[in-house]
Amino acid sequence: MRLRILPFSFTSGLFAGTHLALITLFLLFKGTPGQTISRLGRLLPGFEFSPVGALVGFGWLFLAGMAVGLLISVLYNVFLGDAVGGGERPPKTRAPKPTKARTERKPRKPKREKLPRAAKPAKEKPPKTRTPKQAPQPKRHKTPYPGKVGAYKQNQFGSYRYSA
Repeated sequence: MRLRILPFSFTSGLFAGTHLALITLFLLFKGTPGQTISRLGRLLPGFEFSPVGALVGFGWLFLAGMAVGLLISVLYNVFLGDAVGGGERPPKTRAPKPTKARTERKPRKPKREKLPRAAKPAKEKPPKTRTPKQAPQPKRHKTPYPGKVGAYKQNQFGSYRYSA
């Protein structure tokens, strides 16, 4: 498998530049003095700890990231490009399918006519019988390891207590 040089280098540059810009803006909005990151101004002309400096830093690191991505992709293609994945794919050499003339085509099947569905008789529902309401049953809570030492036990009032 060979790396495509331009997309790989563009992505590398975009990745590097975006990260420097986001880190600079994050530190600005956080309110830090930015003493450490402002030292990049020595390497990147025009970079300073400000929103405009974040854009300048994006541009410089975009170019530097593209250069590094270009170097990596070229070296990869030279040394490992054909060894990994077997190289480029051969071009497709399929012949186009022959088309039949209109006279040679099979005739289409006629569409079946849809018949209306017969109406189903309505089901009669039995009348509801009302029963007197019963008192709701209390909910039973499951406890881990009932009856063991250190488990919760239910007392006579329906609440749980820790038994030690």
